[in-house]
Amino acid sequence: MRDSDTIEKMAVNAVDDAITKCPLLSPHFTSGDKYPSVDGNIIIYEKNGNNKEDILTTIWVQIKGKECDSLIAEEITYAIEVRDLYNYLKIGGCLFFVVQIDCNDNRKIFYETLLPVKIQELQDNIVDGQKTKNITLRTFPNDKYAIETIVHNFGIDARKQSSFALSKLLTLDELNNNSNIESITFSTTNISKEKDRFIPFFENEICFYAKFKGASTAEPIKNAHGNLLIEQTFNAPVLVGDKQYYQSFKISYTKNGLIFLFGSCFRMALNYDLGQGKITYNPPASLSKRYESLVFVNDLLEKKTLSINSRQYNIDKCNSIFSEQIKLDWDLCNSLKKLFKVLHIQEDLNMNQLTDKNIKDIKTLEKCIVNNEAVTNINLNNNTVMCTDLRLSNVVIRLLLTKSDDSEGFYNVEDFFNLRLTKLVYRKLDSCKENILPAIATLKIDDYCKLSNINYEGLINEFKSLYVDNPDIITIANEVLNSLIHAYDKSSNPRMLIAAQDIAYWLLGEEVLGVTEAGKKLDIIQIKKSQRNLQSSEIEEIHLIIDDNKTSVLDRIGAFLLLGDKTTARRLFKTLDKQQKKFFNESTLHKFWK
Repeated sequence: MRDSDTIEKMAVNAVDDAITKCPLLSPHFTSGDKYPSVDGNIIIYEKNGNNKEDILTTIWVQIKGKECDSLIAEEITYAIEVRDLYNYLKIGGCLFFVVQIDCNDNRKIFYETLLPVKIQELQDNIVDGQKTKNITLRTFPNDKYAIETIVHNFGIDARKQSSFALSKLLTLDELNNNSNIESITFSTTNISKEKDRFIPFFENEICFYAKFKGASTAEPIKNAHGNLLIEQTFNAPVLVGDKQYYQSFKISYTKNGLIFLFGSCFRMALNYDLGQGKITYNPPASLSKRYESLVFVNDLLEKKTLSINSRQYNIDKCNSIFSEQIKLDWDLCNSLKKLFKVLHIQEDLNMNQLTDKNIKDIKTLEKCIVNNEAVTNINLNNNTVMCTDLRLSNVVIRLLLTKSDDSEGFYNVEDFFNLRLTKLVYRKLDSCKENILPAIATLKIDDYCKLSNINYEGLINEFKSLYVDNPDIITIANEVLNSLIHAYDKSSNPRMLIAAQDIAYWLLGEEVLGVTEAGKKLDIIQIKKSQRNLQSSEIEEIHLIIDDNKTSVLDRIGAFLLLGDKTTARRLFKTLDKQQKKFFNESTLHKFWK
């Protein structure tokens, strides 16, 4: 067993040897407790030569020696006296060393940067009467540049924090709602010039400072710790072969390497030293974005080369995790794209919510609706025809199921809104003639809001084609017009409003039972008002309707509401009888009371 003086001398000599080999550092240590709480100091120079005019700052140092059996630990804990912590705070901080010494006189140095802000954080967890406080120390490096970097950064931060050592420092949480902050800053120095400029931020200890309005210096922030993430965005192309897939990308700098992020779902991580990495793919939830990303993936797998900012990366050298799941995803997306095109579905399907049953249903629908094939295993409950709604995640499809005329035990699954396939007919009471009824005429307002496979863009042509043989379809078209406007008010689906506008303009030149010319014009104007502010010509059109003696009271009420004159509209509304009031309250113009 060595005595305490011997252990202390061996510890001091170990630290002295480590510091002495650094040209920018000059150690001045003593043993035997010549100073209370410290064992000396280190003078830090801005450049080589140890000239007085090049002194940057001086830091205080405490060195402790400790015998041990093994030197394999990378971190250790040490019980430091509480009274020493207070002394370190008063002198602006202390670089604290513990040297482990084994039975063969081998030594390993550990250190902790006891800056004022860190000492205050330690003091926050000290209770009255407590004599010691455990601190964690890390292995001190052997590389002279790494040593100079640690000591240099400690000296800079100690100097910044010394004037605030005895002040109450604020935490990040306390600064969150402080309107007097001009900026929050952090910095570090790396003595070696060989590394990437961002690596020191991950290898070195970082302190954060808050600059307040009117203050000459920034003050340190307590408890500002955590993993630092540095990101840069580059407006440069990402290509596979000659095809550009993304026009920008991000680089995240981490402790272990670079992470390239392009699109919303691709990450390529590269190790700083080894040049190795891997590509990961996180499938987007929406069908449209997943399809786009899979086009990129398939091209990448075929060409094997990725170009980022004009630099080529061979993905064969990356540990790519593209698997069989990619192929399954690609097949499913292609099936959905074909199916949705035929069904006129424009909603973006949430792929993440699809169940296994949904996927089987998609394959069945592709077979029936895209490929026009009959299928088995459908239960019509003894009916020859059945209407049903199928939900696929956030998309709802109305289908018509029928027994096949060609094959026993086979069934057809058809788009309910396909006029060519779905033949709904009606007869007037005074006629034997069968007239075709468009499927959309069977819908309630909530159906418009729920169903995804309504062909809004084809509605106007559907009505016009039916009008040739059945002029009375005009009345049904007007009912659909009103339903579309009501449904838009509930769902804000722009396709509904465009379809309503097409029908309204068509009806303007036709005679519609129970609808006045003024009413038709007001329908068009209210559709415009739902899209944007009215133009002067449209406002003038409303005034002409109001001034026309032939305009009904009901139409005048709607006109005044479109102008925003609720007072006049309310006065006229009071003149209506009970039935007229009910009629107006159920009209599409009623919403403008709000």
